[in-house]
Amino acid sequence: MNFSELRAQVQDAMGRTDVPLYIYDLMIDDMNSDLRVMEMQAQTVLTASSESVSLPSDFISVESLYTDTGSARTNLTPITEQSQATGHNRSGRPYYYAIHDLELTLMPVPDGEYDLTLRYYAKLPDLENDTDTSRAMTR
Repeated sequence: MNFSELRAQVQDAMGRTDVPLYIYDLMIDDMNSDLRVMEMQAQTVLTASSESVSLPSDFISVESLYTDTGSARTNLTPITEQSQATGHNRSGRPYYYAIHDLELTLMPVPDGEYDLTLRYYAKLPDLENDTDTSRAMTR
């Protein structure tokens, strides 16, 4: 279903043709806040060599995070930023993480370069990315 078809169905269901376009953005924002389905899961590998690593721009929440050295897979455990502050001056293989403002903060601070496999829930695609460009032009 493309944006034009969705818009037509919503207007038919409401019995009106004057539904403002921002309503669809609000709908997507609401679904991103509440919905967690398998189709929203994504995976990426982040390379960490410092205390903080940027998360993907479509990141919502962590499903799992681990390092894999080939011989051992180690799951990282979430902690609060307050807990992390108490041991932030140590370095070594990361075992803990906190998230703040699309940044993944690791503890202990990596003592080398580590590949972190992140399975996460991603935001639903924006309706504007649909091939139907009429919506973007009428905003």
